[in-house]
Amino acid sequence: MKIAVAGTIDTPISASSSAGTEIWTHNFCQELIRQGHEIVLFADGSSKIDGEVVSICSHSELLDSEGKISKSKLAIFTFEQILQIAKRQQDFDLIQISIFSFAYVLPAVKLFTKPVFITVHGSGMSYIDADMFFKHYPSPHYIFSSKAFANSWPSPKNSKIVSHGIKIEDFLYSDKADDYFFWMSRISPEKRVEDAIKFAIDEGQKLVIAGPVRDQNYFDTNIKPNLNDKIQYVGELNFEQKVAYYQKAKAFVFTAKPPEAFGLVAVEALACGTPVIAYDVGAMSEIIENGLNGYIVKSGSVEDIAIAADNINKIKRNNCRDSVKDKFNMENMIKKYIDYYESELNGQ
Repeated sequence: MKIAVAGTIDTPISASSSAGTEIWTHNFCQELIRQGHEIVLFADGSSKIDGEVVSICSHSELLDSEGKISKSKLAIFTFEQILQIAKRQQDFDLIQISIFSFAYVLPAVKLFTKPVFITVHGSGMSYIDADMFFKHYPSPHYIFSSKAFANSWPSPKNSKIVSHGIKIEDFLYSDKADDYFFWMSRISPEKRVEDAIKFAIDEGQKLVIAGPVRDQNYFDTNIKPNLNDKIQYVGELNFEQKVAYYQKAKAFVFTAKPPEAFGLVAVEALACGTPVIAYDVGAMSEIIENGLNGYIVKSGSVEDIAIAADNINKIKRNNCRDSVKDKFNMENMIKKYIDYYESELNGQ
């Protein structure tokens, strides 16, 4: 198949991506290419895959005078992205959208004569707004990454649930851990890293924090004052670095407060043999089984994180890897996508 993929334009898509949507899109494209499909990625100009990349803009072109992403520029360049795909749509069998703010592209799907599939990575839209958009734009096929996420939203006319997958073999297993807990995500208020920091301070535990700073004021206020020998911020990691931190952590701590569509970092940690302590939000209960590969704790409860941490040595690290080996495997995910594509192309 020949597939046009619309990816993020504000952040490069590559093997070094740290954000969930970008790394998922990169691995998705690479696996399709490996299986013999022809992929053209329309995205940030610095993106890198083994197929063709069409540059829409650079990160710097989207910044406002304060160095932040301009929403108006993002909307304009996203429309430019869709126009570029529309010009070439006869070259493709279908269009796959992999953009967090997918609502920006919905009005433009009427330009396409080829089937459109949208992976819903998340959105800041309310339930009411999503219901309005799904009813107003019923033609795309919306793909949700978890049952919890799909059930929390209104149901589009065409939709399917396909769990995210990773290349398990890329996440090397370790049966031994060092004496630290690991937290990694983008640094922004909704990720609640301050809860992990409070746990570490209260319990005298070592905590390693990683990820890109998306809100500098939040970082300066909630993280920077607490950094010391035991609480360390190691910046934005490349793939090899993050795997190394996963492998040796006593546990991965997932403190996102709002329900997320999936939680790819939790699966990556488990693949390395590292148990996960996660708030009971979103898809975490579909990934974590209490006592087997980690613990689900009450959202916002630092005390419950501490209780789980006290029991973390009861988790067998090989159980963590086994729990995701088949359930969240990249090849299985791609097969479900291909089956869905083919059923639409064949008119089933």
